[in-house]
Amino acid sequence: DFNPNDICNELYGYSQNIIAFSGKRGQGKTSTMLSFSSAMARNILNNPDDPNDKFFLKYSFEVLPPIDPTIMESTQSILTIILSRMYHLAESAWAGSCNKGFSGHGPSESQKNELLEHFQTCLTSINAIKSREENKIRSLQAINEVSDSSQLKKSIYILTKKLLKFISENEREPKKFLVIQLDDTDFQVSKGHEILEDIRKFF
Repeated sequence: DFNPNDICNELYGYSQNIIAFSGKRGQGKTSTMLSFSSAMARNILNNPDDPNDKFFLKYSFEVLPPIDPTIMESTQSILTIILSRMYHLAESAWAGSCNKGFSGHGPSESQKNELLEHFQTCLTSINAIKSREENKIRSLQAINEVSDSSQLKKSIYILTKKLLKFISENEREPKKFLVIQLDDTDFQVSKGHEILEDIRKFF
């Protein structure tokens, strides 16, 4: 469904759609983030009385549960955690637990298998990146893996597009976006910078 050139053009200079809630401890950052994300999920941010405010009528938002990086293990990557959340979202769709699917009949087996292949591609690329960050490239196999890992951003882009289509109730549904919530990243002292860089680079 995706033209490789179109994908590269979309990703080149892609805007960083990151919203930061900043403030001192106890000023309600988490509550604000959760309230804002909830409003996005329920699509109530637009003003129905304003004829010019039709932005959110064209779009919908799939909000992943909040991620607390402070409970991450030292060997864990934020990328694999997000991938896991996305997988659970897909799993709910094909299990029918969220009453989602194409035309109310649920995703087909071929659509499920295609999506699983995209998940596997992303997981392989993530492992290639994370396992070689501190290792020298000593073989042609390693070069091949680095080449694959350099495609991670594109792979995540395609996976996200496919996933959002997979969980949509019908083809006429507004354009859907994936929302990732991170809380208290600044308290993950040893990995905070890496977490934010991974989000910036790949999402």
